[in-house]
Amino acid sequence: MPELDGEWELRRVSGVLPPQVACRAAHLLGAHVTLCAPPLLLPPTSPGWGFAELSTDLDACLPRADALMLLRIQKERADGAELPPAEDLIEGYGIDDARVGRMAPQAIIMHPGPVNRGVEISGALMDDPRSRIERQVENGVYVRMAALERCLRAAAASARPLHSADAAGGVR
Repeated sequence: MPELDGEWELRRVSGVLPPQVACRAAHLLGAHVTLCAPPLLLPPTSPGWGFAELSTDLDACLPRADALMLLRIQKERADGAELPPAEDLIEGYGIDDARVGRMAPQAIIMHPGPVNRGVEISGALMDDPRSRIERQVENGVYVRMAALERCLRAAAASARPLHSADAAGGVR
């Protein structure tokens, strides 16, 4: 994986509403971000973050990107009227060999999972040398485990001691 030095260009592809995730990630990384998606899935105006732009042209974004972050279309969070047809999404925004060929040589492919193979990215590209998808998904599991452990420890530390009457189902 390339070192995180200098300026990075991050291109995020897929639905970007709500944009909070992109905002937090970009702010933490100090990245310049292009939110690229079909018009229906983009915010109506460029976010006032100072480091983001909007685009509907994935192919124009690819050569400038150091990292391409793909996201899953969450059909369960939208009614059918909000989403373009799957065929249009694949044609306009699906990552295949031809699109990877347009990317800069150092660019990496990311996706937090789960992946809709053949929609966001072709199945074969999951194992491409530039793909960081498996590692990103694995790391996401560890982050969620650590967050859950921290919450459980905090809850246990703030819980009052269990009295014998409580344990027996008696009155407090």
